[in-house]
Amino acid sequence: MRPRFATLAAAVLVASCVDGPTGPQSPAPLSFSIVSGNNQTGRVGTELPSPLVVQVLSGGRVVKDLVLSYRVTSGGGSVFADATSTDGNGRAQNWWTLGTNAAAAESVEVRAVLADGTKVMAGTFTATAFPGPAARIVAQSGDGQTAPPGASVPIAPAVRVTDQYGNPVSGVTVTFVAGNGGSVTGGSQITGANGIATVGAWTLGAAGPNSLTATAAGTGIAGNPVTFTATAGAGPPANIVAYAGNGQTAAPGATVPIAPAVRVTDQYGTPVPGVTVTFAAANGGSVTGGIQTTGANGIATVGAWTLGTAGPNTLTATATGNGIAGNPVTFTATAVAPTDFWTTKPPMPTALAYVVGGVAYGRLYTVGLSSYGTTSPTLEYDPVQNTWSTNAPMPTTRAGLAAGVINNILYAVGGYSYTTNTISPTLDAYDPVQNTWSTKAPMPTARTQLAGGVINGVLYAVGGLDPAGSYLGTLEAYDPTTNTWSTKAPMPTPREGLAVGVVNGILYAVGGYNGLGEQGTVEAYDPTTNTWSTKPSMPTARQGLGAGVVNGVLYAVGGFAGSSTIYSTVEAYDPATNTWTTKAPMPTPRMNLGVGVVNNLLYALGGFDGNVTVATVEAYQP
Repeated sequence: MRPRFATLAAAVLVASCVDGPTGPQSPAPLSFSIVSGNNQTGRVGTELPSPLVVQVLSGGRVVKDLVLSYRVTSGGGSVFADATSTDGNGRAQNWWTLGTNAAAAESVEVRAVLADGTKVMAGTFTATAFPGPAARIVAQSGDGQTAPPGASVPIAPAVRVTDQYGNPVSGVTVTFVAGNGGSVTGGSQITGANGIATVGAWTLGAAGPNSLTATAAGTGIAGNPVTFTATAGAGPPANIVAYAGNGQTAAPGATVPIAPAVRVTDQYGTPVPGVTVTFAAANGGSVTGGIQTTGANGIATVGAWTLGTAGPNTLTATATGNGIAGNPVTFTATAVAPTDFWTTKPPMPTALAYVVGGVAYGRLYTVGLSSYGTTSPTLEYDPVQNTWSTNAPMPTTRAGLAAGVINNILYAVGGYSYTTNTISPTLDAYDPVQNTWSTKAPMPTARTQLAGGVINGVLYAVGGLDPAGSYLGTLEAYDPTTNTWSTKAPMPTPREGLAVGVVNGILYAVGGYNGLGEQGTVEAYDPTTNTWSTKPSMPTARQGLGAGVVNGVLYAVGGFAGSSTIYSTVEAYDPATNTWTTKAPMPTPRMNLGVGVVNNLLYALGGFDGNVTVATVEAYQP
């Protein structure tokens, strides 16, 4: 504020009586003077500490009972009285309350109208208003920005502190603190004359939402503290690691079952998309799709890796860029001839029956029924670490369903709910990366005890039992790219409790029950012609079995017949020779088990051993 100096009115002549030592005197010129109260300083909206005092004289003698009026001419304040009269000392006084705008000039004029109607400007008082205490804090600039993790936002966040009337308040200490692993420089700042305090710099932390708080010193400050938000996007590639497909086993000249994949992240572990990764095989091996680009999840997967000579084989994955830790990644695999034995693995965390599942990102995922009508947990097995973990449960608890994996997403369809006593057409999909389930288009035909297989990115659901108790040969195909089902040629032999394996693009339906007895029937479906053909029957007729394919051979494992016979039998069908052979039996006989294949090992999972539901896991090396 720039104070204004008071101006005094010129002396004027009036016709009035003036007291003097000998009584009334002749009219003489009046003079007005400001005695006190000029050029004061005070807080906006408050009364000044001293009154405004004006004295009126005439020829050196005091003038009594002269009415003076007061008018606020700038600043928007107010005076206590619109008019006052001079006293025995010729003085008149009033009180002045300042306006609420600290930026405005403050002034009050003192005026008089004499007996002859003459208008007189007696004087002008000026004052300076300063802001009140801090009452509010708001974000001034720098909110809602985006920058890479570990980088500073382009606009340094700033706050503005004001008093209750919106006047900027200087001298207030503001402390800035970053969250989410971020940091600041110049974290303690003091508001300037404009009420603004600006942090030195804000460096973002982990990828995703970040926050910064600005706290003004003091109490009763509305909006305190202020929270700024920013988004940390992926920074440049800083790390590359093997994500799936390491440590596998296959025959010389065979393709490893899990295509190796790497994951590229920035320095904070955020997936980095769009990075080119080149895969190259050694030891006489080869790859298809050797040049890949990381997706939104930072993962790049080689098309296929075919092993070379017997013994150790390696594959390198090199990310384009400099300063990437772990670059290149080296995968190892062993080319060995098949054998014929079983080993015991760590049990599942939860005993399950009616187990189904599949392989995604080199890990085995299973769902099943822990006990009739209770839960359907999702269990994950890491063959490299040889450990199990429990993930998000399937939303719809059911038994007797089918499953298949497409593009690393596990699909579970159909089944029977013991809680609602209904047979379901539900299709649920599990994303291992997000650890979430979602519901897809339901299967046209509700059924339980069906089987499923995947060919060229399409899930085929075959056979089963419908709500009317009819045995089905129904074959329906689900395409996840369009989230639609289509009906295909029905299986010639309707049945439930069967198993399915896919070899070289052909779906083989094995065993089951048709209402008359257990089946050894094997029928093959070719999706290119939409036709079925009959193959040699499985030597041991059974239902509730599991099936898996290793190196182009279908293995039928376990199952039961009648009310008391539970099998440990393992029989192998080779489509190349169209023959069955008997293999080493599974150590633990069981039915309604699950089968999965990882790294050319066939895993037999859970099931019912005739007395209880088991968590047993046994692995077969063909």
